[in-house]
Amino acid sequence: MTFDEVRNRYFEELAETDAGRATLLLESAIAYARGVSGPGVAPAGLERLRVENPQVEFAGEISRLISWAANEGISGQSISDERYGTQDTEGTEHWVWFENSRVRKISFSNPDHFDQGPFGQTIEAFEDTGPDGEVAVVIENRKGSPSEYLERLYLQNVLFRIDNRLEALSEFGIETTQPLFTG
Repeated sequence: MTFDEVRNRYFEELAETDAGRATLLLESAIAYARGVSGPGVAPAGLERLRVENPQVEFAGEISRLISWAANEGISGQSISDERYGTQDTEGTEHWVWFENSRVRKISFSNPDHFDQGPFGQTIEAFEDTGPDGEVAVVIENRKGSPSEYLERLYLQNVLFRIDNRLEALSEFGIETTQPLFTG
């Protein structure tokens, strides 16, 4: 089964549910972050062009996401000011709060906030021509971009039916919730 078939089946079954709407919102955010306008553009179908300066791509994505969030009505933060700094725990890229059956996370928009990067790591493979003219596959581990972070959440929703949700977005960071898994 192709990814498009899996995606289409997911939305046939869940389009009118909170989980389906949350996944469409993630899909839209990824498309706008990458400079592709319009909802309904599956992230797996978007061309990812290798850029020489990931920080420029990172800043452009944050800027586009902030504009997109304002249009979607999810700009700003949903955690009250008094809760900032009082997180239950933090990971390599998040502050985390446990809220009943969900986990609320904030990934910071400052690319240097954590050593791993605020949006996790991305492994990228591309072809490069060496000084001898030989073409070789190069594998690079680098800090992930905002759209790559959102794409991982989106793919988890579609492939594993996890209910990840984009809750708010601001210059401070990306706020998401996901189910709390115990055990």
